[in-house]
Amino acid sequence: MITTEENDSVFVDWGDLTGDYQLSVTETTINGCISEPVILSVSVTAPAVDLGSDQFICEGESVIITPSGSFVSLLWHDGSGGSSYSTGLTEMISITVFDENSCTVSDSVQVTVMQSPDINLGNDTLLCGEQSLVLDAGNPGSVYEWSTGESSQTVSVFGGDQEIWVLVTTEYGCTGGDTIRIYRCSVTEFFSKIPNAFTPNEDNVNDTWYFDEAAAFPNILIEIFDRWGKLVFRSERGYPQPWDGKNMNGREMPMDSYFYVIDPGDGSDQIVGNVTIIR
Repeated sequence: MITTEENDSVFVDWGDLTGDYQLSVTETTINGCISEPVILSVSVTAPAVDLGSDQFICEGESVIITPSGSFVSLLWHDGSGGSSYSTGLTEMISITVFDENSCTVSDSVQVTVMQSPDINLGNDTLLCGEQSLVLDAGNPGSVYEWSTGESSQTVSVFGGDQEIWVLVTTEYGCTGGDTIRIYRCSVTEFFSKIPNAFTPNEDNVNDTWYFDEAAAFPNILIEIFDRWGKLVFRSERGYPQPWDGKNMNGREMPMDSYFYVIDPGDGSDQIVGNVTIIR
């Protein structure tokens, strides 16, 4: 296609068609005289280059981009001229290549750095009785490998001295992990923070000797003794009704300090201490 005509010069756009061609030009004067055709041989060339598809890498990794195609020299977007380009950053990489006739063509590829998965299984802890803990590795859609042999996003763990770890691999192949330690239960430590006083005055605030720790032991049994060693209260297994400050006959016990014995009911040692009624 002739794109421009300037007196005795013509400019031809060959598009993207490469190959060998013949161009015939015949000139006609304003008087209608026709010249002999001028035949020219034209060789249309163009280099070729391909940087491949977009790349995804993980934090701390790098990728080497190597162009394929036919060319004699090249120039990267940063002005370098090496045979390949290495990066560990998120960036658009472009290249211009040249053939022997200084014809050019360009290509580009996007490199994206993906974050490694962030996993937090929580602080090391202990589990007592029938307590359990749900561990969540987060990062939905990833592949999970637990030390327990499970492959789900969440797992449930129970008491016992153990170390549990998880390895998470995202869809881009980025990995991360975490570890949590479950300590062997010490019932003495477990019950060390139960209340040492309560106020059974029927104001609906702290009216019973209640503590969450009891729920971990379904067979727990609690006995309360006065200062002379007389049994004033014995719970049912599981402590379904916390002590309300009354003896087993329903009489209110006076303000005083009382001695308790807690039997966890699972073979663990008994826990003893004092609790005070405040009225």
